[in-house]
Amino acid sequence: MAEMKVDKTWLIKRDLITIDEVIGRGQFGTVHLGVYQRSTVAIKKIHEVANDAQRQAAAKALDREVKALTRVRHPNVVRLIGACTDPPMLIMAYAPNRTLRHVLDKKELSLNERLKLVKGVAKGMCALHATQPYILHLDLKPPNVLIGKDMVPWITDFGLASIMLTSMSAGSTRSGRGTMQVSI
Repeated sequence: MAEMKVDKTWLIKRDLITIDEVIGRGQFGTVHLGVYQRSTVAIKKIHEVANDAQRQAAAKALDREVKALTRVRHPNVVRLIGACTDPPMLIMAYAPNRTLRHVLDKKELSLNERLKLVKGVAKGMCALHATQPYILHLDLKPPNVLIGKDMVPWITDFGLASIMLTSMSAGSTRSGRGTMQVSI
């Protein structure tokens, strides 16, 4: 099975985490409510019923998330608290208001509230693009925007993220011009 490569400063021992009920599901894993150092957290882990190929793909996606989230700290990007490698898990800040999809489906929002959400998402995306090298999310959609306390949006789910190393002249990549992209 593929293993996550996590900088030791981000490693958290599994026995320091309490994992509770499932609060979300994705293609490769589940998100659980949990507790770490007396704080409520979200814990993203690989589906327990995943086969070997799915586990390898999920571990790579979690690894990409760690690499992206350790490069950026911003109020509109979900905060990575740490990661476990055995089993592979991410420990992140908990968003009590769920996702932007949930908020848009369940709440009546004023124009000012909607604009605040849009502005927060835009600021988070700008922060990703301002990192050096900059991060491309590649999967921005309402389910991948968490809503934290006070309705602050946090961009999340960096499983498809890429880091852009170099920007060359615009044009067709067939002619050797364009943008060079390296996946993380």
